[in-house]
Amino acid sequence: MSAGVKPFEEIPVVDLPDDYRTRTGGFLAEMYRTHGPIFRLNEFGVDVVYLVGPEANRFVLLSDRLKFSHHLGWGEFFGVERMFGDGLLTMDGAEHAHRDAKEKGKKKTCHSQLERRRQALHKVDQDGPSGRRALA
Repeated sequence: MSAGVKPFEEIPVVDLPDDYRTRTGGFLAEMYRTHGPIFRLNEFGVDVVYLVGPEANRFVLLSDRLKFSHHLGWGEFFGVERMFGDGLLTMDGAEHAHRDAKEKGKKKTCHSQLERRRQALHKVDQDGPSGRRALA
């Protein structure tokens, strides 16, 4: 993010309000306006750093996404690996890219099979079940 790198201790710490669960979005927007795109809070005994706003989204999801770990974030912090096992959501790096490419290949195959079935059904619809043209 273009504002420069701050030491962890200089990232603003905010308190978690009692009504956090019922107004999470509003609270995060308010903290963004007050503290900027990076702030931290202690959620249920865990120190969490928030990156909020459009620039932060581009940083995390596009331009610098490989600096973040799917495994640590989704797998461990949110418990996805414990609940569902290791999968595409919890993989990092080359393993993630390889698995993602395989999944996209499967999806493409599935789409082409569905298209062939759609075309066959359309032909049956036009020709009738006996293979002869249906009377209009």
